[in-house]
Amino acid sequence: MRVGFAISSVEIIGQMNKVRDSYNLDRVAQTLGANCFQFKDYFKGVWQQVRNTRTRLINSLRKLDFFVFDSDANFVLASPQWMEASQLYTKLKERKVLVRYFKQPRISNYVRITVGTDAEIDRLLEVIEQLKNEA
Repeated sequence: MRVGFAISSVEIIGQMNKVRDSYNLDRVAQTLGANCFQFKDYFKGVWQQVRNTRTRLINSLRKLDFFVFDSDANFVLASPQWMEASQLYTKLKERKVLVRYFKQPRISNYVRITVGTDAEIDRLLEVIEQLKNEA
């Protein structure tokens, strides 16, 4: 279940409400989402872990000769400088490491990598290093 919320000015929220579906969250989702605020300390720890892992991922990819945009999200957009992104995507997928690839103008030589667990990122980096050594 995904539940999100926005904090903004009255004007912006008013505009957002114009395009929001009615009942876009059922009562169960609303209740669970609201109750999550009781666990702020837990979520702060999770957010910090994502930040730490994202920083490690960005730094490691840059050392492996990727161009990586700075990110404040739960993913990074990275371009290998030694292989086409579409090739990297295919080779990673063959090794059961999943990233996202979009064949769209301006981002066709980038992969989108979600910040996963430390073990998942370790595996990703290990496979990328192997692929780079093979190239």
